[in-house]
Amino acid sequence: MLKSIRSRFTVFLVLMAVIPLIAMGVVTQYLFKDSMTQEIQEKSTIVCNNLVDNINIFIEQNKSVLSSLALTRAVRDFDKDLEFFLSDVFVQSPQILRITAARTTGEFITVPNATYEEEYDVTNEDWFKSAVHRKVFISNVKFDSSLSAPIISLSSPIRSRSSNETIGVLCLDLSLSSFNQTVANMDIGKQGLAFICDQDGEVIAHKEFELVKAKTNMAEHAFVKDALEGNSGFTTYKDESGVDQFVAYSRHKTTGWGIFVQQPVSETFAHVNQVTNTTMAIVGIMLILSIILGPFVGKAITKPITRLVEHTNSVSKGNLAEINQIKGFAEIEALSSSFNKMVSSLKTIVNEVIQSAETLSASAQELASGAEQTNQATQQVAGAIQQIAAGANEQAKKLSEISEIIGELESSNDTVDHNAKSAVNLTSEMSKNADNSRSSINSATEKMDSIKSTVDRLSGNIKGLDVSIQKIGVMVDLIMEIVDQTNLLSLNASIEAARAGEHGRGFAVVADEVRKLAEQSGETAKQISDLVRQIQQNSKNAVAAMAESLKEVDDGRNYMGDVNNKMVALQKLVDYVTSSAKDISSEITSQNEKMDHVVDMVNNISSISQETAAGTQQVSASAEEQTATMENIEASARELAKLSENLTMLVSKFNSN
Repeated sequence: MLKSIRSRFTVFLVLMAVIPLIAMGVVTQYLFKDSMTQEIQEKSTIVCNNLVDNINIFIEQNKSVLSSLALTRAVRDFDKDLEFFLSDVFVQSPQILRITAARTTGEFITVPNATYEEEYDVTNEDWFKSAVHRKVFISNVKFDSSLSAPIISLSSPIRSRSSNETIGVLCLDLSLSSFNQTVANMDIGKQGLAFICDQDGEVIAHKEFELVKAKTNMAEHAFVKDALEGNSGFTTYKDESGVDQFVAYSRHKTTGWGIFVQQPVSETFAHVNQVTNTTMAIVGIMLILSIILGPFVGKAITKPITRLVEHTNSVSKGNLAEINQIKGFAEIEALSSSFNKMVSSLKTIVNEVIQSAETLSASAQELASGAEQTNQATQQVAGAIQQIAAGANEQAKKLSEISEIIGELESSNDTVDHNAKSAVNLTSEMSKNADNSRSSINSATEKMDSIKSTVDRLSGNIKGLDVSIQKIGVMVDLIMEIVDQTNLLSLNASIEAARAGEHGRGFAVVADEVRKLAEQSGETAKQISDLVRQIQQNSKNAVAAMAESLKEVDDGRNYMGDVNNKMVALQKLVDYVTSSAKDISSEITSQNEKMDHVVDMVNNISSISQETAAGTQQVSASAEEQTATMENIEASARELAKLSENLTMLVSKFNSN
């Protein structure tokens, strides 16, 4: 169906009009979608990170308040003013729903007051058990039906001021309702929203608060699982209504909560779809125009080509006398003119081929006769040369065997010479080592005398060190008193920062760092005190060890003297062996020089014989190649004569008159 130029041109015109537009539409849509996807990803990620920062501020400020309270004298001593002190903190902190201070004995105080059953044991609470061995414990999120809001508990151990052991736990119950207000007020397109899930996937903050009250679990979605596993990313999913949504997600490291920001895909790509529809309309119009105009343009091109095909068929049958005149496009007229020139040239070539074929046939017959005579003479020369080559090869073989025998003898002498020289080197090295050993022994004796003197001085220094260590202990007690005063100041600063809210964030960070520094100073002072006691004990052990060392030094000096005498006897024996090995090496070297001269003469004779054999083989091979060449020339000449006859028959078919 598409074999004609007219049909193919129509299809080509349609494709050239439609394909670029379709390609442009596809590329444009892809680029728009890719750009919009990147933009929504960046915006969603920024919103997601802002939520993480808000959670960080909330958690860190309240952790700072909790840690500072746990270090106050009132909380540590559990005195009579504790309830009044905690009530004052509760009033100043609207995010705190309840404060509980409990001892390991089961005694506790709650602000505001609450009623509990008689068998209630505060030490069985998760926040109590989990905080005993930690600095700060953050509980899972719980939904308080009475407050209609999710809450969490932060708890920290209360440590004794004297022994630093855990004597109780301080707990703050915090409301998370502020996060619901934050996500509800976020402007994410027209239909976008943000939400937060706890570490189990339950929604704890959402624009639609009913999902929070219903404890909706989103863990079935892959992106929620990925976020809760500690990963951040951007993906798409279908919500409960079947709508495709873009979603960016992250995880708050401290609490393990997942933070999510989503926006409908259809809303994001609304402008892209408008561009795509416009492009498809243009493609349809161009397709219709191409189908209508294609056949007319194709006919104007194919008509002169058809006439040229008819003339070509006439030439293929042997008619070289006809001249073709075709009118049409400039390219078609040029093709017709070139075709006429080709026919004229073909006519001239045919006439020349006829004359050349006749001459070629006569020359081929003469060439075949001469090649046969040359071939016979070449075969006689090749036989004589092969006999000469056989004798030269035998002579080269015998000389090669003689050379191998002499080479083996020379190799044996080399081995003996190498071993003799190795013996000389080894004994020389042993002599040097003996000298070095004697020097080392003398040096070691001097070092031992120096060690004895140094140990005496070190014993006196250790006694002076013990006096200095006792002074350090007095300084450590003074540092512990300064640490208690610093903790109280950091608590007051944390309370003021929490009361100031966001504006006090920087002050809260500074107060928290001061508290941490005070704790570290206290721990370091205690470690210094323990280290002082260890140093005093180690000093006593060092004095006893130095006495033992002095005895070992005296024994070592006596042993070094015996070793020095034995090394003198060994050096005399080594000198005798060295002299004998040098004599052997000298004799072997002289013998090797004579063997090298013999090997050189044999190798020269062998090389001459091998060159003679190689030369005769090359001449023989050349003679054989010449024989084969002459046979090929003879066969080619006969074949050439046959081809010239066939060529004459073929060109006789053309009519050039």
